[in-house]
Amino acid sequence: MKSKIFNKIKKAYLLAIVAAFVLGNGLLLAPKVFALTYLVKPQIILTNMNATGSSSVIIEFTTSASNTGTSLSLTFTGWTGGAAGSVNTVQPVSANYNSIACTAITGASSYLPGVPAATGSGATVTFSGITTLTASHSYCAVLSSATAVTNPTVVNSYPAVLTSGTDAASGVAVDVITNDQVVVTATVPPSFTLVVGSNTDAFGTLSTIAANASAGVTCTLSTNGTGWYLYGIDSNAGLTSANTSHTIPALTFGTNKTISAGTEDYITGLPSGSTTPGTGGGSVTLPAAYSSSGLGNGAGLGNTQLRNLASYTVGPTSGATVVVKEFTSITGTTPAATDYTDTITLVGAGTF
Repeated sequence: MKSKIFNKIKKAYLLAIVAAFVLGNGLLLAPKVFALTYLVKPQIILTNMNATGSSSVIIEFTTSASNTGTSLSLTFTGWTGGAAGSVNTVQPVSANYNSIACTAITGASSYLPGVPAATGSGATVTFSGITTLTASHSYCAVLSSATAVTNPTVVNSYPAVLTSGTDAASGVAVDVITNDQVVVTATVPPSFTLVVGSNTDAFGTLSTIAANASAGVTCTLSTNGTGWYLYGIDSNAGLTSANTSHTIPALTFGTNKTISAGTEDYITGLPSGSTTPGTGGGSVTLPAAYSSSGLGNGAGLGNTQLRNLASYTVGPTSGATVVVKEFTSITGTTPAATDYTDTITLVGAGTF
């Protein structure tokens, strides 16, 4: 009886040892399983999404925590090659597109390390010259040729695969559309301004021994057109005193002359050295009749029609200036009065 019990205990003990041995070896011999690592949030930007168009390409990705490789490739899938979609030879790889850093466009921390270049064949771009990538780091690069990629002719959403270093291939998508361009329109309205610096122009007390000059007024003209004109008209055709019912007349209209003491006369002149063209450059044109070469030189305006005083044909311009002065002469018998007056109306016009 004892022998049977002992044998049963012995068998159970041996089975326990065998089970422990098998279980232990099973744990030791089980194959290791490695989880694949992937790029983080990769993106591809086509600079032209139009069907049949050509594009530069901007790529951006963040390596995984274990990625320390140097390889990089980009493959567009579903493209048939040729005119229907292909990758051209693109070298070198540029950090900038249109002088804008791809880091600013994508938010990547840095460009690809090393001196990267790229070659294209079919629908795949293969990069070279990249030094070791840093784990958990974001990179970007630009396939800088304007024709790095020939877009498919068929409008569709196309997958692409970006493979970098030791990370597994990561899928992204690009959308090829009919037209990615927005035509922006606007109208700039015509603009012209004439500013008369003062609305009074005093002679003061007139002299009988020489021609007299008014203080003058400065006209400032600006336009976004092709130029401007300045015109003038004289309401009285002379200086008139209501108290004496006498007018110092403008004897000749539109004809240049120089007046002097001894004859009553009244004219308008624009000192030729006092004009400026403003921001437009070039020069202001003064008609011969009103271009004043000195004291008492000019022409009568008259009160029946506008007279051309100055013109400018360069525009656009801002801040052009023209000085308008009046000249008069009197005799010893010109009636005395303090109310001699006249009104000169200055009219400007822009050309467009």
